[in-house]
Amino acid sequence: MKKDKVITLITIIAVIAMAGLFLGVHYLMDAYGNQQKATQSANQAAVGQQYPSYVQKLMRTTMEDPEENGVCGEFLEWYYKDEVLVISGTGKMDEYIHSASGAPWDSPRSRVGCVIIDEGVTSIGGAAFEYCNCMTEIFLPSSLTYIDERAFSGCSSLEQIEVPDGVIGIGESAFEYCGSVTQIELPDGVIGIGKSAFNGCSGLREIKLPDSVTIIDDLVFCGCSSLKDIVIPDGVTSIGEYAFAGSGLTEITIPDSVTRIGGRAFQGCNYLTEITIPDGVTRIGGSAFYSCANLTKITIPDSVTSIDGAAFSDCSRLTEITLPDSLTSIEVCFFPTAAI
Repeated sequence: MKKDKVITLITIIAVIAMAGLFLGVHYLMDAYGNQQKATQSANQAAVGQQYPSYVQKLMRTTMEDPEENGVCGEFLEWYYKDEVLVISGTGKMDEYIHSASGAPWDSPRSRVGCVIIDEGVTSIGGAAFEYCNCMTEIFLPSSLTYIDERAFSGCSSLEQIEVPDGVIGIGESAFEYCGSVTQIELPDGVIGIGKSAFNGCSGLREIKLPDSVTIIDDLVFCGCSSLKDIVIPDGVTSIGEYAFAGSGLTEITIPDSVTRIGGRAFQGCNYLTEITIPDGVTRIGGSAFYSCANLTKITIPDSVTSIDGAAFSDCSRLTEITLPDSLTSIEVCFFPTAAI
């Protein structure tokens, strides 16, 4: 009898313990679920807080009920709805330069009119928004540090770009053929601008380069036919090939820090009338000023020792040029007849 009572007592205790454990687990699960909901609500409330209220509303509307969505980085997600594309999360965006299928939003790419990138995103992947031809607006977060190559290449309707202060690098062809962009100001932290970064930006009238830039690479402003003037920072040491070819420059001051002017750097700058080569330059590349139709005067300093072929060919109005005694090499087809 005592043995049966002991067994019964143990059974009762076990049942109570199991019930307590069951209730405890459910309590923890409910608490965790409530915490997740609270976190999600907080995240939604914090979405796009750096942006104007109408942009925040666009972001929330898109993220709450997207037509399409997916992943675009280890901790990044994308959402698309009604011509709005939102990138949200933290860290680097994947790059799509070598992706056969392109970016994951390739399906609605041709319909994207506005891109909003939320705070926390640190980079824009290569070719991410390439040929988003209907995109007119882009909102970039203060957390951004790098814009990869071809990120916005061919975005022909994009009208304005505000590059955040935290950006330190802009990749090759990042804004190539963005023909509707008229003004760009690069922040002080930018130390690298890749080749062809603004190539073919035919509507670009004004751009401010920070003092942190030391090289103007090949083709960077090639074909910027509306660009009438630009201030080259004092720290720039090299102007690359085709750097300003076909631009609308009417005048330019090359700082003393420049030691190299690349081939065809100013080719076809038809509005350029006068130029002074700074004392630091030792070599002028081939066809550097080729076909500058209105160039009438140029001064070459004593530092220059070599002028490559066709440097001033087809400059039909060039009538005055000063040559230094330091020259040891002048290649053929150097000057038009009128300047000799």
